[in-house]
Amino acid sequence: MMWSCVMNQKESYMDRELSPSEAPENFNLKRVCLDIIKSLEASSPQNLIKLNIDIELEDSFKGDLFGFVATTKELATWLSKFLVNGVVKIEIIKYASANQEVTLKVALSAFGTDNANHSLQLSAANSNELDQLIQSLPVKVTRKQRQENLVLEFRVKLTDLSGKKRKVEFEGVKVLIAEDNEVNAMVFYEFLSEWGCDVTIVGNGAEAVAQLKNRSYDLVLMDIYMPELNGQDATEQIRQFDKQTPIVMLTASNSEDDLEKCITYGANDFILKPISSSNLLRILRKYIPIIR
Repeated sequence: MMWSCVMNQKESYMDRELSPSEAPENFNLKRVCLDIIKSLEASSPQNLIKLNIDIELEDSFKGDLFGFVATTKELATWLSKFLVNGVVKIEIIKYASANQEVTLKVALSAFGTDNANHSLQLSAANSNELDQLIQSLPVKVTRKQRQENLVLEFRVKLTDLSGKKRKVEFEGVKVLIAEDNEVNAMVFYEFLSEWGCDVTIVGNGAEAVAQLKNRSYDLVLMDIYMPELNGQDATEQIRQFDKQTPIVMLTASNSEDDLEKCITYGANDFILKPISSSNLLRILRKYIPIIR
C-alpha cells in the first residue's frame, strides 16, 4: 500500500531531532512514517521518497520509536545523497508476530542515477563510510545486494496496542501452493491460514497437476522453478483441463520476457519474491471475489 505525504498542522515527531528520552512510548506507526517522509523530502527535495507499508499492520504500537525513526532517517539520508532525480524506497512489512508482539522488517533501497549519471554503485570509500554509519546506529542493520541494487535492512520489535483481532476474511477458500522451498511454503501457509484459507502444499509441478485433477481450488500459487516439472509447464498442463482456476506465478525475476512467458503459459498473474503479506493479500482480494 502506497501512502501519500499529506500532513496536518500538528507538530510532528520530525519537526526537531528526536532524542531517546523524548521518544513517546506509544505511537501511531503510520503517522510516524509520514512524518519521516516529510522530513526526508524537506532535506532532499531533488529526490522522490516512496513509502510502502504493509496493510496488515495496525496503527497503534509501543516500543523503540527512537531506534526505528533514527535508523530509517539516517539510512535514507545516506542513500539520497548519491542521487539526483532518483528514488529512495522505504518498505515496511510485518516480518513476524506472536500474540501482541510484532517484528517489523524495514528495507531501504535507491533507484535512479547518481551524480555521475550512472547506476548507483558503492566505491570502496563509500562502502567504508556506510560501515561506519551502520556501526553508529541504534539498531542492527544488514547490507544485501539484489541484482544491481543495494538494500539496507533492519528489524524492530513492537507491541501492537490496537487490540484488534485479524478478520478471518477468506474462511473456507481453498488455496493450492506449489513451492519446493519449505521455508517459503510455511510462510505462505502461516499468512493464508491466519486469513481463514484451507491450504494445501505440494513440492513440485507434477504434484500440482495431480491435485487439480482430483480436487477443485479457488486459487493456485505456483513457483516457477521446481523439480520434476517446473511451474510454467505445470500451468500449461493444467490449462488443458482447467481454464478457470486463477493461477498466480511466484518468481524472483522481474525480466519482462519471464513475466510474459508466465502469461503465455496460462497464468493469470505473478508475484515477485520476496513476497510480503500485503502483496499476497492484494492477490487474494483481486481473485477471490471473482470466484466466490
